Amino acid sequence: MTEHVPGRVERQEFHHELGAIEAKVIELFTMVADDVPRAGDALLNGNSEVARALAERDRVIDALYPQIEELADREILLQQPAQEDESYLSLAGDTSPPAQPQTGSGRRVAPGAGASR
Repeated sequence: MTEHVPGRVERQEFHHELGAIEAKVIELFTMVADDVPRAGDALLNGNSEVARALAERDRVIDALYPQIEELADREILLQQPAQEDESYLSLAGDTSPPAQPQTGSGRRVAPGAGASR
């Protein structure tokens, strides 16, 4: 039987989503890379038909970019620490000395002295 590791499924999902984002980025870059020489050719040869096709393709590229950005932002937000993690992290980042527990008489107690085992 496989032991459930907290966060393992979430990390696998995160890496899956990163793969999807990477695929969209590669698609975007491929489109741009394919169009650069065609744009140069259209400009040098005065080919307005190719220029119009490239302008249409540019609209597709322009629409793809915000989709990628939204996916990336979503994954970043989903990976933010939960509220209890933030509390822990803010305490972990606090450089002030920890408060010392006190007994009812006002005497300080060594840390961990009152812990049950």
